[in-house]
Amino acid sequence: MNPVSAPPGRPAQEVLVSVVIPAYNAEGCLSRALDSVLAQTHAPVEILVVNDGSTDGTLRLLDRYAEQVKVINQANQGAGAARNAGIRASQGRYIAFLDADDRWLPTKLDRQIAALEGDPEAGLCYTNGAHYNETGVTQPSHAALRRPHSGWVFEPLFVENFMITSSVLVRRDSVEMVGEFNPQYLNAQDYDLWTRLARRYRFVYVDEILVQYWSMGKSLCTNYDRLYTTDFMISRRLMEDDPQFFENRPGLVRTRFGSLHFRYGWRLFRNGRFEEARREFGSSRRYRPMDIRTYGYWAATFLPEALIEGIRRFRRAMSLKAR
Repeated sequence: MNPVSAPPGRPAQEVLVSVVIPAYNAEGCLSRALDSVLAQTHAPVEILVVNDGSTDGTLRLLDRYAEQVKVINQANQGAGAARNAGIRASQGRYIAFLDADDRWLPTKLDRQIAALEGDPEAGLCYTNGAHYNETGVTQPSHAALRRPHSGWVFEPLFVENFMITSSVLVRRDSVEMVGEFNPQYLNAQDYDLWTRLARRYRFVYVDEILVQYWSMGKSLCTNYDRLYTTDFMISRRLMEDDPQFFENRPGLVRTRFGSLHFRYGWRLFRNGRFEEARREFGSSRRYRPMDIRTYGYWAATFLPEALIEGIRRFRRAMSLKAR
């Protein structure tokens, strides 16, 4: 079978890749992302930056890349709508997503195109990555945090989003089949799209650190109330779309909702919202009654706040001593 991404008479290494970068007030980091795309060993690459209503010097910075980047300006609508604008304006057979504060390693696109060419039935390829903040590397391997999967990944993906958006390369026809990012979700639009793609297509995972993911500046990720509300909405929508599938997999539902309630409770607990955390841990217990860790956190919500803070300081001190 001929690779679907290489038209007749054209080598795979010459297939156009469109890189979509949403940018909102990204003056301080965007050049890092752009330079990493320009340093790719794969060519040709089409770079589309969607300026999502920036009020800083993002446009002035983009002037320096005028010959290499196509700029799309729009009023601020969020990352999902910005990525959709980039997709619609793009021409590539493959589409790659990159956040304005992340960076690729030079061989990323070459490695992913080779992976997709080797699996013509796959619709998406993603890679491992390293996590950074202003002090340096915080997690040398994303796969150590979230176990990756290849093939038909819908079930593990339903339980947990294990993909870095800036690592994703997708076939254009796959996106056209399932639809774009849903801008009605204020966040987790990426997870929503990945789940829709996973119902129809195989995924390929490249077990190499080809993305550097910067955690600072990703403000949506810190709004955990909104984040988890959206996660619950997407999970319930998936169940409504195919009730028979989930009726036959009750353990999958218990794992997903037990995990969601626990992670939300943990965030609340970390921020001193103990009564709300107790409620979430209680909900998690109903889905996962044998999970001892959940009982431990639930019980901890009854402790005096001063004692909890003392335990945290002790654990931090022990962690530093162990280093």
